[in-house]
Amino acid sequence: MDNYRNRIYRNYGTDFQNAEDILTSDKVKRWKKGYRYYFRDWLPVDKNASVIELACGNGRMLGLIKDLGYSNITGIDVSPEQVNFARHFHENVVQSDAMEWLKTHPNSYDLIICMDLIEHLYKPEVLPFLEDCFNSLISGGRLILQTTNSDSLWGSSMRYIDFTHEASFTFRSLSSLLSLVGFHYIEGRECGPVPIGHSIKSSIRFLIWQIIRIGLIIWNYAEMGISEKNLFSRVFLIKADKPTNLT
Repeated sequence: MDNYRNRIYRNYGTDFQNAEDILTSDKVKRWKKGYRYYFRDWLPVDKNASVIELACGNGRMLGLIKDLGYSNITGIDVSPEQVNFARHFHENVVQSDAMEWLKTHPNSYDLIICMDLIEHLYKPEVLPFLEDCFNSLISGGRLILQTTNSDSLWGSSMRYIDFTHEASFTFRSLSSLLSLVGFHYIEGRECGPVPIGHSIKSSIRFLIWQIIRIGLIIWNYAEMGISEKNLFSRVFLIKADKPTNLT
C-alpha cells in the first residue's frame, strides 16, 4: 500500500470523516433509518446468515445489521482508529486489509457489504477485488456495494472529495464489471431522500427530488435520445448475486 494511503488511513475517521460529529446518537439514528429503507428486500431472510462488512469504517452499518437481528457479523477495516470506532457498535471487528482477508476466506459468506471502498482502489485492483468478493461468497450469496456516482451532476465533486479516491463509476460501468466476474441479478438504487418513515422533511425532499429527476431524465433524452433508467444521487448502491448453479 502506498505511503500516502498509510498516512491518511491511520487517522481517517478523525481527520477526513469528522467521526466524533457524525457518530452522535441522533445522527446515527437518522442514518440507520435511511439505510433500512435503502437496503429493503436485499438482506438475507436467515438471521444466522454469515455477514461481513469490508472497510467497515466507523461501524454504523455493523450496528444497523445487528439491530436488524443478525448475529453472525464480522467487520474488517485497515485503519486502527476506525476499528476502535466500529467496536462501539459491534465487538467482532478485525484490523485487516480487505483484499488480503477475502483471499483467505473462500466460500465463507452469505452477504458481503462494501460501503465506499471500491472508489479507493486503483483500476488494476478493481477486477481482482470483485473476483475475490465473488470467491468469498457461498453459492447464492450476495454482494452489496456503495460508491460514488459519475452520473450525478455532483459526480466530479464526489470523485475528488477524498484524496484517496482513484476511480468513479456509473451503474452501467460497475454492473458490467460485476457481470464480467460472474455475478447476476444486478440491481442499482439511489441513495436519495427517503419517501416515508424517516421524517416529514425527508418526505418533502423526496417529492422535490422526484421533480428534479424528471428534469434530468428529460435532459438526458433530449441530448442523447436515451430513455433508460438512470441513478442520479451522489452515491448509489448496487447489489449482485452469485449464481447457485456453479459446479
